[in-house]
Amino acid sequence: MELGLSSWSLHREIDEKTSMLEFIRLAKKEFGLCQVELCSRHFASIEREYLDEVKKTLEEFGVKVANMPMMVGNISSEDALQWEYDIAEISKWFAAARHIGSFAIRVNTRGKDTEEETVRRVIDGYRALLPAAHRTGVHLLLENHGGVSKDPDIIARIMTEIDDEFFGTCPDLGNFPDEIRYEALAKICPFMQMAHIKTYEFDEAGNETTIDVDRAFEIFRDAGYDGVVSIEYEGKGEERDGVRKSIALAKKFL
Repeated sequence: MELGLSSWSLHREIDEKTSMLEFIRLAKKEFGLCQVELCSRHFASIEREYLDEVKKTLEEFGVKVANMPMMVGNISSEDALQWEYDIAEISKWFAAARHIGSFAIRVNTRGKDTEEETVRRVIDGYRALLPAAHRTGVHLLLENHGGVSKDPDIIARIMTEIDDEFFGTCPDLGNFPDEIRYEALAKICPFMQMAHIKTYEFDEAGNETTIDVDRAFEIFRDAGYDGVVSIEYEGKGEERDGVRKSIALAKKFL
């Protein structure tokens, strides 16, 4: 497995003072990582001129983009016109992802409930996005991120029903409740094409105090996964310090 870093790990800093281009430099020069996730909200635009800047910066520092988490659109929308609009808006990002060499984009299920009608809209949404994935060669990822995706059995059903090599899961260690966390991860990891190493707090020995990271890596290995795992620090502490601690912890289990 290879370690990466999500721009969300420094989202407070990026929101306040640091550009996404600077984040790419930091990932390599300060944290020693060659894989990043670039959240859609951290892009200044998806116009060609800006994407060329992003691509140039990635090439300059020898960094690759593993994934682009989307924070736009709602594929569970009950409003048919809004649903179509959101599918079109999300689809635009596949071309942007291809231009900068991203392996994938992540699109959340969202959804206010897990009723069959909502699940069907979500399935239809992913199916509507897959032509753009096939056309660009950019994979489409589903993360356990609340809404419909709070239920691991529904995630497994969606993956099985769609059954497309360009469609996979992005298991996040922190987004299932404690009582089902590891059982739920085991259900969605057979479909994984990416993973989030979510971290919050650390003890004096450097261990995450809320998540058994070692156990999570064992689940990844049991699923036969050997791709990128991306640090997503969401603690209340200083972000760069949290990233450093997260990297040190994750490296023990790679």
